[in-house]
Amino acid sequence: MNIVHVPVLKACYFLHNAKIYSRIKKTVYAILADPESRWRKPVDGGLSLLVIASVFFLIREVKQPLNGHFPQHFETFTVTVFIVEYLLRFWLHSSVHNTIIKQYEKAAQLNTPFRLRRAIQEVLKEKWRYITSPLSIIDLLAILPTYRPIRLLRIFMLFRLFKLFRYTRGINQFANILAEKRFELYILGIFFTFIVVSAATAIYLFEAQQPSSDIQSYFDAIYWALITLTTVGYGDIVPHSPEGRVVTIALIVSGIGVIAFATSIFVSAFSEKMQRLQHERIFQGISRLSDYTLICGYGRMGHTILEELSTSRQGVVIIDTDNTVIEKARQRGYLAITGDASNSHLLEQLNLAQKAKTVLCITENDINNVYITLTARSLSQDVHIISRANETASIKKLYLAGADHVVTPNQDMALVAAEYVGQPVAFEAIYSILSGQDELVIDAIKLFENSAFDGIELNAIDFKHHQLILFGVIQTETDSADEQYYFELTRSHFIFNPHDRFTLRGNDVMIVFGHQDNIAHFRKQARRLK
Repeated sequence: MNIVHVPVLKACYFLHNAKIYSRIKKTVYAILADPESRWRKPVDGGLSLLVIASVFFLIREVKQPLNGHFPQHFETFTVTVFIVEYLLRFWLHSSVHNTIIKQYEKAAQLNTPFRLRRAIQEVLKEKWRYITSPLSIIDLLAILPTYRPIRLLRIFMLFRLFKLFRYTRGINQFANILAEKRFELYILGIFFTFIVVSAATAIYLFEAQQPSSDIQSYFDAIYWALITLTTVGYGDIVPHSPEGRVVTIALIVSGIGVIAFATSIFVSAFSEKMQRLQHERIFQGISRLSDYTLICGYGRMGHTILEELSTSRQGVVIIDTDNTVIEKARQRGYLAITGDASNSHLLEQLNLAQKAKTVLCITENDINNVYITLTARSLSQDVHIISRANETASIKKLYLAGADHVVTPNQDMALVAAEYVGQPVAFEAIYSILSGQDELVIDAIKLFENSAFDGIELNAIDFKHHQLILFGVIQTETDSADEQYYFELTRSHFIFNPHDRFTLRGNDVMIVFGHQDNIAHFRKQARRLK
């Protein structure tokens, strides 16, 4: 390797390992290019206002020249901002030092001489790719109008409006939709050009020699063909010969076909994109949640569960294959997605492993619930899964699939009905509590490690003062087998009505009964750190 290359490579590796340089570049990227950054909205909004204000001054200057130095200073400030933005985007587009390092390490791997010129050519090629991109050309043209003595350059001020494509997501989405239909638009453009040129040529041949003709040049013929094809028809150019009128009739009929073709392209493009836009919006909403409950199946049971969860303001995401029920869920303000909940790719997009706290598999088909449970458990061993079993034979399958709890609504309903027949008064009292009709509820309060109640005995808590009744405590690990009412759960233990010397631990769950406000106040005290 030539000794001349050593300082260049040292500088490249220095930048590659420099944390400050990397941090600065990440910050600039977050401000200008990262769509999920909190800086994007205020920065894009400010630059959009700057573009609109600069164009406003240009328009007003035509008839009412502005006095004072403010317009000139404002234009200087605007151009300076645009130049800095252009240079920063030019810097972000590709990494010079990483490109050179990549070329050097490739040469070392192949045991070939490292050519600095080739590496620089690769750098220039990447930068040129950015310079020739449409948005970069618009950025550059938006800077040119600063030299006012050349009045022709002032027309480039209008290119600043095109900069709004970069700052406005809605316009960006529109441009992306058109880009996806570029083949259809290409065919439409060829068809449109062929009809315009053919009609213009025909009308020019028939009308140009007429004494009273309005068409004096081929440009007039093109102009007439365009306004006739688009059904605008200003009436300033009218054919006088019979042949010209026949051409006009043919062009009008062709124009209807062109407009129908263009309309079908745009309608199909937007209808295809709408579903993806809704999914993207929902995924963005999910990304802002710290944790959420995933409900797979939005039937009658799902609707009832959502009514209960909405009062606790928990994050909820719904998945169902029926687009009709999903639309109803969205109208109620829920994050809902049309899809198959057993699709592992969809659950990965929802970031189930990191953000889902609980998964409810409550579709009306036991086979679907088994597959959803298997998929969710394969993605996360920690997520809490509750599954619905309509048939008794499905209970064991759901537990084997990874469900923590299995709910059997048909059997439970039968037991409830039998209990009501035997003890209707007691049933009505319990139902009133569970449904929250009297604002008396049963709730679970989870304790955190190093919280106020971690490591203390129950006799140190004055439940009467809080006007609450303790039903029991759920522990993942316990040495309280001597308790009178001790029940084994799937991954924990439930101690009913524990004695006063019972010691609470972090991650324990207390089941209490009382007024909603009292429970909310008690929960704050229980979760307060020592």
